[in-house]
Amino acid sequence: METDRPNDSSYVTFFLTDHRAKKPKQQPNKRKQPEEKNPTSSEKPTKIRKPKGYQKALKAAGSAEETSTDALFLRNGGVETWFRYFLTENQSKESSGHFDGKAWVTQQLDNFEKTSVEFRISVAKGVKEALHAKAQSETVQPAERADSVQQSDDQRSISVQTAVTETKGNTELIPTAPDDFHSISDSPSRAVESDSQQDISAQTAELIKTVPNDAHFTITYPPASRLPNIFPRSLAKAIKRKRMKSGWSAGITMSFLGDLHADTRFGPMITLQTITHLADEFAMPLFGMKLRSVNGQRAQVLPTGALSISGAELTVRGCEREAILEVFGSGIDKAVKATAVYKDELARGEDRTDCVSMIIPPNINEGVVFNLLLEEIWAIKFKDALYGEYSF
Repeated sequence: METDRPNDSSYVTFFLTDHRAKKPKQQPNKRKQPEEKNPTSSEKPTKIRKPKGYQKALKAAGSAEETSTDALFLRNGGVETWFRYFLTENQSKESSGHFDGKAWVTQQLDNFEKTSVEFRISVAKGVKEALHAKAQSETVQPAERADSVQQSDDQRSISVQTAVTETKGNTELIPTAPDDFHSISDSPSRAVESDSQQDISAQTAELIKTVPNDAHFTITYPPASRLPNIFPRSLAKAIKRKRMKSGWSAGITMSFLGDLHADTRFGPMITLQTITHLADEFAMPLFGMKLRSVNGQRAQVLPTGALSISGAELTVRGCEREAILEVFGSGIDKAVKATAVYKDELARGEDRTDCVSMIIPPNINEGVVFNLLLEEIWAIKFKDALYGEYSF
């Protein structure tokens, strides 16, 4: 069986290696040091910045011929696996770097392109498994997180697999909370809520958990100062703030799947936690719902005027299509409407969309939570705008 895939593991290692870090082995402390002109090369060796053309290449890979290596890595390993292939290919073309090293990388890639489709798929899956194993080893367990707020640079800058714990039948999402954000000085105090409110709703966790993929990568709590990069001012002000060691952060979680399936009902998702008093303002334009406060509980006003008080968390789907632009802004509107789910709904003639849902806690002291499905490339753009251009 080994003869069918002789160099499988060696190619997996090849694609997981940052070949830019390979320098000619004659680099002890000798007098020739004109390399100092490029101090950035040794500044952060553990972080991989996305090269130019990344977004364009990802889009091209999504529509590439099925047997092309780009498409095979993307479809069989997901975005993170494809990125490793793209990075390796990019490094073979860089103008800087050691010539012999680049020539060797180019030769390896040429040899790889000549292998069978089945072999390249097996390598893509091997890269995916290796990355998944690495993500699992870097996952912050709930107990560790309770004891220590501070995290390593890798955990702050890399999307880490979500820690989901089962507690007496309830599923609770434990997001990794980076603390190296920029501070925001003009955060309205009313946007700050106590930690007693659950960071992410249990239903949000259940929704993510139902996706039939073996890895979910999440990033949480971006700097609140970056909210205007994506959201209209009215919504940016409505998103909950949380005080971190280095300043204000926003109650946002972005979830990415470890796999990319063209036929999946779920793709990347963004979750927004809002401040307490704006539930009514969102419910009416988005879902045509009238809400009222009754003895500290939220009640739905029925068309007859009667009040429905459930006393339980309510999940509302069937969002008005045109209201997405009005409430969430043009970027989110385009990202939602580019998803396969949204297009499928249109094809079926449905007049509302399930791509946007709203979770309404019964207690009026808790804000509503939005879950929005996003198209993959738009989601990556939002990730960069909110968290900076870190690789997965």
